[in-house]
Amino acid sequence: MDPRKITIPYLENNYEKYGLSWKNTGRKSDDWKVKLLEIESKSLQLAIYDRNETVIRLEHYDIELPGVKKLIRCAKSDALNAQFSNFKNNAGICVEVEDISALERLLNYYIWNDVQITSLDEILESFEHRISLSKITPAKERRERLKNAPNKPKKITVTTTAFVRNADVVIEVLERAKGICESCKSPAPFNKVTNGQPYLEVHHIVRLADDTIDNSIALCPNCHREKHYG
Repeated sequence: MDPRKITIPYLENNYEKYGLSWKNTGRKSDDWKVKLLEIESKSLQLAIYDRNETVIRLEHYDIELPGVKKLIRCAKSDALNAQFSNFKNNAGICVEVEDISALERLLNYYIWNDVQITSLDEILESFEHRISLSKITPAKERRERLKNAPNKPKKITVTTTAFVRNADVVIEVLERAKGICESCKSPAPFNKVTNGQPYLEVHHIVRLADDTIDNSIALCPNCHREKHYG
């Protein structure tokens, strides 16, 4: 996401919404290396780098959000060593933001501690991201976090979009499979308690395309997961 074309214009049009002011005004708006902004009500700062992608430097960042990637290190910048900057001596954490929705989500959390995850897909994406981060975290650090972690997961309400599948397509594909996975050619792993039929899952070969027999395949649970995550 180009900061000059998207991020900066967005913030310039939403200064009041976020309570932002531009701090390093000594640099012309069309000739900047790092744009330093402050949330005046909180004396909280953020800095946007003049790069091909939107990289934002924050005073803190302690949650994983969809579309926001935490970077291993921040690029050095003399502009952030100014007297009015909270980022002197290489302080702060840098993240890369992929689109406007992610930028809004980040600002809402950073400024108001409001995590606006509203769909099931966003929850799954955030969880997969946290899994990847946990995997590369040293075991000692991970176990220290677990000591203070809540035992019960947090609940949030989400909205989701679902496709109403054609029942005739599902039955025709299952009849065609005759209880055999159409990928690995193994028998269904078990029979349903409700009707005694072999348990297979009907998968769209081309995602979000036509709900037809030709675009559907009957899979065992393992092969179905592989199609999505393999």
